[in-house]
Amino acid sequence: MALIVKKFGGSSVATPEKIFNIVDRVLREKQA
Repeated sequence: MALIVKKFGGSSVATPEKIFNIVDRVLREKQA
């Protein structure tokens, strides 16, 4: 199992909507 590290900060986590978008992206990549 590979370990993938992603770093998010600043404006990409500024609002709950942007945080949700990050979670959605990570979950989609995990399922791929």
